[in-house]
Amino acid sequence: MNRNETVQILNKLNKKYPGYFRAMNKDEKEAVVTRWMSAFQDVDFDTVRAAADHYIQYADKNFFPYTDELEKIIKKMHPYPEQPESPKDLVDLYRQMLIDFQNEWKSTGDLPSMEDYEAKYGIRTELRPDGHTELHWR
Repeated sequence: MNRNETVQILNKLNKKYPGYFRAMNKDEKEAVVTRWMSAFQDVDFDTVRAAADHYIQYADKNFFPYTDELEKIIKKMHPYPEQPESPKDLVDLYRQMLIDFQNEWKSTGDLPSMEDYEAKYGIRTELRPDGHTELHWR
């Protein structure tokens, strides 16, 4: 997001939670804008706006959100990582998924659901008749 878009989001949140900026001076307000711009520099405006709307509508809190609260909402809205650029990247992501799967299994003693991991990583696996695993992105 750029500066103007960041200010739009902060104004929207300020309408719902007006006490946040009330006691701040101009430099403090500018620091908030800069912090939010930095937090969401790689996120498009519509995504952050949707997360802010969600927070306003569903949050049990009656105060202005921290950036990490909107980041959590955004992750729930877009749970998959970016699509791998090459087959090698897909294999690397699959290896990481298996490592995380094994680590959870070791730490809990319970076999986790592979379907949950496939959904989390955006990978679908298919066992071929020859015994090899075929990887598919989402």
